[in-house]
Amino acid sequence: SIEYKDPWLIDYDDPPYGRRNQSLAAPFKKYAAPLKLTLNSNFQGVFLNQGYDENTQIWTPPYYSVRAPQQQALSFHGEDITWYFQRWEGDDVRFQHSNQRETAVVFQADGAEARAVYKGHLASSTPEAIAPNNPRKLVYDGSTFQLVYEDQGEIYYTRYNASQQEWEQEGSSHFSLFPV
Repeated sequence: SIEYKDPWLIDYDDPPYGRRNQSLAAPFKKYAAPLKLTLNSNFQGVFLNQGYDENTQIWTPPYYSVRAPQQQALSFHGEDITWYFQRWEGDDVRFQHSNQRETAVVFQADGAEARAVYKGHLASSTPEAIAPNNPRKLVYDGSTFQLVYEDQGEIYYTRYNASQQEWEQEGSSHFSLFPV
């Protein structure tokens, strides 16, 4: 799912004036992902370059906003996996804070796309992850199990929380194994 706030969306009954928008007070609305904003949808499209001035580099309302859940449980290869929000990325968009779950967003061109990037808990795209000589390295230091592994060119670290009897959310090293 994804949440989207459109300051121009006409979705509020205000008798005796009829339907209108709630402007800056408009609430986030939850939608199934992917959410496509087209002229054929209820959204009637979006205004481009709304809310950010390239020259002054200042964000000024009204602007669109997106919000993603911190975590989502999704089925993947027949297993329910918890996925954690990492960042926003996209094509022809600018985010005010791309590393925060909730942020203002500016659509810069027709066909612009904003994507919430998630990391599957203890999930790896490396086929060798379950091989006998796998890239996951598990260490027990006498009190805590610690795990390091690679996924999509990044190194992740987690440890086992014995009191809660579960692995903690991974942290990324924020460096790439592969040159960009």
